[in-house]
Amino acid sequence: MKTARASEHSVGTVCPLDCPDACSLDVTVQEGKVIRIDGSSSNPVTNGYICAKVRRFPERMYGPDRVLHPAVRKGPKGAGWFERVSWDEALGRIADRLRGVKDEFGGEAILPYSYGGSNGLLTQDTSDAALFRRLGASRLARTVCAAATGAANQSLYGKMPSVVYQDFPDARLIILWGVNPSASGIHLIPYVREAQKRGAKLVVIDPRTTTLARQADLHLAVRPGTDLPVALSLHRHLFEEGHADRAFLERHTTNAERLRERAAKWTFACAAAEAGVEAADLERLARGDTVILSRGRRYVQLVQLPEALYADSVSNEFLPPDDRLTDADELRLLTIGWRPPDAAAWRPERCGGVGGRERAPRFP
Repeated sequence: MKTARASEHSVGTVCPLDCPDACSLDVTVQEGKVIRIDGSSSNPVTNGYICAKVRRFPERMYGPDRVLHPAVRKGPKGAGWFERVSWDEALGRIADRLRGVKDEFGGEAILPYSYGGSNGLLTQDTSDAALFRRLGASRLARTVCAAATGAANQSLYGKMPSVVYQDFPDARLIILWGVNPSASGIHLIPYVREAQKRGAKLVVIDPRTTTLARQADLHLAVRPGTDLPVALSLHRHLFEEGHADRAFLERHTTNAERLRERAAKWTFACAAAEAGVEAADLERLARGDTVILSRGRRYVQLVQLPEALYADSVSNEFLPPDDRLTDADELRLLTIGWRPPDAAAWRPERCGGVGGRERAPRFP
């Protein structure tokens, strides 16, 4: 039986990365150095295991290419001439410069240009935010990285609650659209498996044949950039077959009728031709008894939004408490897509369009 060295001890902590799993960690430290990182069970979702990215943190922390000391540029920008200085000197230079700018021009002349790094709860907007507030620095809208996806998410879902992992086992249909949790969300997998054991159907919409795609009841290997025609064809079916809750849409969304008009020409055949899939498979998905835009019919979907994304017309408003949907029952009115790689990628005139490239409309 192996025994731990006397100098080793374990530290309980949490993952610093921006991930819905919010993993609890068990870090082994020896003489002040991290030697191993494992998952703990403090967070039931973590369940004692973690992703390879975080498990290998010690290799990056102590890797030979990591910059360990500050340096001051001595030549023109781009020349790569730097001189190593002490931490005291580097921090002193920064502090002097900040004080000088504030004294001469005021605190608003200082702009902290950054986004979120890892976006973790322990690593974003903590001590740095306190410092810049004390300086009276200008405030920067945190749109450096995710403005497009943030705007799309807000316009589509508003303040509606998202789906928690624990709701997946209660789903009758799970649609994984443009996401590969086997690589980027490993703690979701057990919940998907449990749902399948209870009889849930799994649909994967992804150009790649991922592990989950091979195990799905239906895999739609759409061409990259053709998600929007597929989504609009599903909307067309739901509207025309009377599966859209008109009263709910009128009360809680805007421009639903314009969405219906936009979707009208996207038959299964047209969308299938654009996406490179079988029209029968789109119809098979659309006619599933759980894929109905109606309160009380359960389904769950997980979507990873592309960076360059155009949201369609429907914008959910804030739901009052009495009308708020539960996580498992909530409505997901999804029409997403992104700009195709070239102007000839989509030809809506083949499906009764007016020519040009189809993309989700923008409304004021």
